Amino acid sequence: MQRNWQIVRRILKELEEREDPRHGVRPEDIVDFAPEVVSYHIRLMIEAGLVRGECSQMVGTLSCWAYALTWDGHEFLDKIREDRGWSAIVRTARDKGLSLSFEVIKAVAGKLAEAALG
Repeated sequence: MQRNWQIVRRILKELEEREDPRHGVRPEDIVDFAPEVVSYHIRLMIEAGLVRGECSQMVGTLSCWAYALTWDGHEFLDKIREDRGWSAIVRTARDKGLSLSFEVIKAVAGKLAEAALG
């Protein structure tokens, strides 16, 4: 399964909007994507240290939910939150022939921020 950055962005944004960490993001909260795909992305985000959450697997079905952003999750979301900034990151990476990896996104976002600051 391929990583989908749109799902990652939506999970991060949803978590940030939650007032109560007891009401985390469950797979069914991210509409337009299959719950198994969302669970897979939540698990990746837990492993990357972007969110705190839990996963369970029963009868071959992965089910994950995220209940809080980590410090790194907040920092990463700050870099990719705005659609205009996100588009610039994607366009810059594509123009340079780079894949959208976690490290590339952070590096491009940093360079774009430096350029904006002058």
